[in-house]
Amino acid sequence: MKLDLSRAAESDDVADTVNYAEVHALVKEIVEGPPVKLIEKLAASIATAVLGTYTIIHEVTVGVTKPNPPFDITFDGVTVELTRAR
Repeated sequence: MKLDLSRAAESDDVADTVNYAEVHALVKEIVEGPPVKLIEKLAASIATAVLGTYTIIHEVTVGVTKPNPPFDITFDGVTVELTRAR
């Protein structure tokens, strides 16, 4: 997440930044919500929700890893990384 942290750095007040526990809860709700077929869709849904909920955030990068993808090759997982900005 990219945002101006100068105010929070001065005030030491969570009200001047993003509450990461709230972001975690938002992401968890999306991940545990209705299933999607593509991790690209999941990453886009997360990015859209974060930017839509927290206007203080200027840009967000979301990485989603699918462990054990359905390939005939052994992988630790496949990851997509998606960046969205205002």
